[in-house]
Amino acid sequence: MTRGKRQWRMILRSFLWVPCAIAVATGGMAPAGEPSPSPAGAVAKGERVGSASTVSVAPACTDGPGGSTLVSHPLTLEEAQAEARRYAPEVAAWLAGSVAARQDLEDARRRFRRDPSVALISKPPRFLQNQSDHLWDISVSLPVGPVSAAEPRRNAAARRATQEALEFSERLATLDEWVARAVADLAHAQRACERARRLAGLAEEMAQRVVARENVAAAALLEADAARYDAWSSQAHLVEARAALEQARLRLARLLGRESPRGLGVDDAFVPPEIPKRPPIGQMVESDRRVRSMRAALDAAREELRLQERLARPAPILGVSYGRGPWGFVGDYLGIPAEGADSRPEVAFTLVVALPLFQRNREARARAKAGVAMAEARLEITRADVRADLEAAWVELEQAAGRLEALREIPETSRRDLERVVELSRAGMLSPEARVHHLRTLEAAAETFEEAVRRWRYARAAWARVAGSPAQSLDNDSGSIYQ
Repeated sequence: MTRGKRQWRMILRSFLWVPCAIAVATGGMAPAGEPSPSPAGAVAKGERVGSASTVSVAPACTDGPGGSTLVSHPLTLEEAQAEARRYAPEVAAWLAGSVAARQDLEDARRRFRRDPSVALISKPPRFLQNQSDHLWDISVSLPVGPVSAAEPRRNAAARRATQEALEFSERLATLDEWVARAVADLAHAQRACERARRLAGLAEEMAQRVVARENVAAAALLEADAARYDAWSSQAHLVEARAALEQARLRLARLLGRESPRGLGVDDAFVPPEIPKRPPIGQMVESDRRVRSMRAALDAAREELRLQERLARPAPILGVSYGRGPWGFVGDYLGIPAEGADSRPEVAFTLVVALPLFQRNREARARAKAGVAMAEARLEITRADVRADLEAAWVELEQAAGRLEALREIPETSRRDLERVVELSRAGMLSPEARVHHLRTLEAAAETFEEAVRRWRYARAAWARVAGSPAQSLDNDSGSIYQ
């Protein structure tokens, strides 16, 4: 070997060695039956460089500090939704409203609603004609209230409790949709990170193969530079994919009520969609939780109006008194002694009834009538909103299924093409430009298919919320291209 060739080899080794820790740590993207490069050999070559041109390699997508695996048990969709319903902080706030409504219902069932009053009257002897007597009286009064108001009060409280229970169920369904979307995002991020890791490993392996060639002509140097640029770009893309994965974990951990996303992963299996026949939207509108809640609110408003009309009637006050003194005809309150009356203790009963001439509970009745009109308007608005939501959710579900149907051939075709690209690249039959072009095309196809999978999961979660049916689990066959 001439001195010039040796100098060219030293230049290539100094500037173009790219470590491939990701590819060799996970087997790279080698086809079945073909051994991957040795991890020890790759590390040794990387250590030999010791220059600023060395690329630092990010760890694998499922690895934590020191290479420890973070994901211990991938969550299914049902497990994630059940955990969110149990530990999400929002659930406690929503449940408080239902508890308060049940307590109001128990309070509405009480027979007596106003407290009794006690009065004590005493007249010392020095204020009386007969100063040897000490006159006194004790009386107890109880406001009874309109007896006819008990039924509408109980009915109104029962309707409000029903409304609060339906709203709580709707909030839980909304939480299920949030969790389903977060699970879909995390599954998408897991696939994207795995795809970026495999492509980065393949790019580094190809860069090493180009650098290791004996030919050091100018064309080979440019080819090695192109391979190194591709490896660096793949590494940067892997770092971005890992950041997106951590963000998706954080969002899901927040919904699950976890303090840390460590160890959080989801079961990323995919079931091809099966769209049922179009359901009767009109019947679903009336059975929707939001419409039923508004109907309960309207019933509660009507019962409240009945209650306020009953409260306009006179509310009697019953009383009983016991005392000693010559009160005579005028009773306990004036205290004027009657002629010839004795001072023996006496029992008296009183009945006080207000005359409904002026007040008649006018303001409360006016507010109750306005409440009924507002509840009727809200019911019609809710019916229109629910119908629009059902129509939109069904259209989105059909469109998402149609996208997946149009892209159903991508996973298998891309796997086959990827194996061909790897084989031709390792055999030296594919130029770096063609290899990069094919890999980018396959990556774009994978991203298109997996985005369609995520959109399908979004649409299914939205339909499950508006239709009142639980979202199905993500199981069975996998749709990932880079498996």
